[in-house]
Amino acid sequence: MDDFKPSFMSRADGTTWAKADNTWNAANAYFGGLIRPGKRKTMESISERMDVNINQVQQFITDSPWDPARATESIIDRMAPDFSSKKGVLVVDDTGQRKQGKHSVGAKRQYSGTLGKVGNCQVGVDVIYALPGEDRNADAIAWPLGLELYLPEDWANDPARRQEADVPCDIQFRTKPRIALGMIERARKHGLKYRCIVADSGYGDDGGFREELRGKMDPYVLAVDPAMLRVIDADVVLELPGKGEAGAPRKHARYPPDVEAYSPEQLASKLSADDWTEVKWANGTKGALSGLFYRRMVRIVHPQMGRRAADEVGWLLLEKHSDGLKAYICWGLDGLGLKQLVTLAHMRWVVEQFHKDIKQVLGMDKFQGRTWRGWHHHMAMICLAHAFLAVLRAEKRGKEKLPSFSEVHWRIVEELIIRDLSLKEGLRREQAKRIAMRMMTGFMGLVQPTE
Repeated sequence: MDDFKPSFMSRADGTTWAKADNTWNAANAYFGGLIRPGKRKTMESISERMDVNINQVQQFITDSPWDPARATESIIDRMAPDFSSKKGVLVVDDTGQRKQGKHSVGAKRQYSGTLGKVGNCQVGVDVIYALPGEDRNADAIAWPLGLELYLPEDWANDPARRQEADVPCDIQFRTKPRIALGMIERARKHGLKYRCIVADSGYGDDGGFREELRGKMDPYVLAVDPAMLRVIDADVVLELPGKGEAGAPRKHARYPPDVEAYSPEQLASKLSADDWTEVKWANGTKGALSGLFYRRMVRIVHPQMGRRAADEVGWLLLEKHSDGLKAYICWGLDGLGLKQLVTLAHMRWVVEQFHKDIKQVLGMDKFQGRTWRGWHHHMAMICLAHAFLAVLRAEKRGKEKLPSFSEVHWRIVEELIIRDLSLKEGLRREQAKRIAMRMMTGFMGLVQPTE
């Protein structure tokens, strides 16, 4: 935690606040409480586990003036020198947190991919940095750039609810893609190296999101709805802006009237079995990861806007999947081979694993506070705890295979218990290890990871 101490002791302008030392002490306690095992990682349970006054913990999370954005940005400064390269990708996603009532900030009936349906929940947008494994998919190294709450429009426009949840005045409604763009911009400002942006169709279907990335010259591999997107072949000659044969001058390029735009779904229906290529992109825990793929260089178009042709030209990547056809638009990566594009498209699993780890291991979804500041304070601490474990995991690079996140956590908890038993009870290491195993699988409720 020492690398992140300035974030808890001072503001960005160098000023501090009363009892900043208490803030730092509470940060260490909360951090330790997230790492240590416990079935419910609420403020109350963390205060009990770490033997810290509950009022101090609540003050730290709910009211303390430390800036959660500054804390998560410090993760970039700590991780980037050792755990980033031009092979890395930024993976964008969001995750839901089920709620019973409607008073927690941002909670309402809304769709959550985590729930797989519409339900009463909060939704947080996150961006994860991921370095692909050299051979095994599971050897990817991942760490978070941050988690930000999506504030639904009816929440953003309700003064009474905003006041109750202490939503800052400068926070207005933003779509999830717009929130993600802000997080990507911060990564860019910190000079973080990466190859491209990867996201599901919740972001890929947003034309403004894609346009913003192109404006920043950020390559991307984004899933899109195979039934909705419309494209033409990239080599179609366009009618350029300017004066036509009759009528007002054209303001936008458009494709010829004798060219029919098509969807990825329509394209796939016309392909023969020989058109598809089997690609193995990595080794998984249960064998080779492979599938059938096809790609074509296309231009995005808008038939409903007078045959308007966009400046978006790139690979349309199709994948035959057991759940149906999957489609991706790949921009700024024209020189990559099919296998490279497939590998990038399949980096989304990293953020899904991240969500699983921060919920099952760190208690991300056990937070019970209701305020804007409290939610972001908790999530910043979750990101710091994950980054800490990610560093310990990455230290095993060069071995035959990297341990999983849960394996690293298991070993840390085991070592903490062994150390305490050895120091306080005078037990030999082997004795302490046997007792630690019984404690961890017993009343602590941990499940030993399979290696």
